[in-house]
Amino acid sequence: GVGGRLKSGDKIQTQLGLRGVVGIDYLARTVPIDVFLELSPILDFTPATEFFFNAGLGARFFFE
Repeated sequence: GVGGRLKSGDKIQTQLGLRGVVGIDYLARTVPIDVFLELSPILDFTPATEFFFNAGLGARFFFE
C-alpha cells in the first residue's frame, strides 16, 4: 500500500513524503510460521526531494 511519511527527531531535519510497501510472504503448511520479504520505495519532498528504498526480511511465529 501507499501512505504518508513524517520523520522527525532531535538530531535530524523533519522529513515529509510518501512511502509504499510491496512484498511477498510464505506461510508454511505444517508449522505456524511465515517468512516475508518487503521492499519500500520512499519519496521525500522536504527538506529536499529524494527517492530511495528500504527493505525488510523477517519471520513470524503464530501462537495457537
